[in-house]
Amino acid sequence: MDETQLVDQAIHSPIAQQISVILGEIWWLFVVVAAFMMFKETLKSFVAGVMVLRGGEYNLDDIIILEDSPAKIVRKGIWKTTFYVYHINEQGKMFFTERSIMNEQLPNVKIEIPQQRMDQIIPAGFFNTKSATESENEVE
Repeated sequence: MDETQLVDQAIHSPIAQQISVILGEIWWLFVVVAAFMMFKETLKSFVAGVMVLRGGEYNLDDIIILEDSPAKIVRKGIWKTTFYVYHINEQGKMFFTERSIMNEQLPNVKIEIPQQRMDQIIPAGFFNTKSATESENEVE
């Protein structure tokens, strides 16, 4: 038997025919799995982007503290969010740099949302201005 006969016999064997029938019926499954494996990271990025866009935690023009520097959110997209990060140079002048962060990396970045100062929103008479020792002396 020569080599071509062996190859021909292997191709036309009953086991090879059963395998080709099975693969012929479920070929689409292999295509879907291969496509999913190729686009898994893209899908993760897309879902993270939708969560950032649809979530109400961060809005455009919000002033935040991004890794201990004041910043402003200027653009929210499907794939990345862009910030203007403010700095002060040696001469005391303020300038900003643009920083883009991929949306799936936002949970790993330290972002703080500053709140209003309590002394601005609570009436002045609310806090007891006397020290604890003074108030103890008055009770006695």
